[in-house]
Amino acid sequence: MSSPPNPTASMADVFTRFWGDFAANMSSAGLMPQQPPAGGDAMKQMQRIFLDAMSKYVDDMLRSPQFLEMLKTSMNNAIAMKRQLDGFLTNAMRAAGAPTQEDAAETIERLNSLERRIVDRLKALNDRVDAMESGGARTLARKPAAAARGAARRATGKRRTKR
Repeated sequence: MSSPPNPTASMADVFTRFWGDFAANMSSAGLMPQQPPAGGDAMKQMQRIFLDAMSKYVDDMLRSPQFLEMLKTSMNNAIAMKRQLDGFLTNAMRAAGAPTQEDAAETIERLNSLERRIVDRLKALNDRVDAMESGGARTLARKPAAAARGAARRATGKRRTKR
């Protein structure tokens, strides 16, 4: 059985390999039999070699499983810390008697429910007024609850006594 790979050692290997290849590329660029380029061409060539080598190894490092695992662990820890902080602040707000975000959301939901009930009642009242104006005043003038009580009394044979 082998031990799990050490992410620090493999990252160090990538880093060491980068600088080794960089030094090899720089030394081979310096030993090429060429006419010295005019102006800043030599600097541009050195810069291009450096940036090519750097981009290759940075890309390798960013795609490595060790780096991705470290990034995943870091993100999971940040999310867990935020959840813990949110819970702590919610408990502190409740202990202080201050409204929390949940309390505000619940209040808004209750207000929305109340608004829906009021609108429904207004629509029902509007329908009753329209029916009364169109001539059906006798049947709709009574409240539904009163009509139900009247039907129950008729079914049992009891009469209403005046008080």
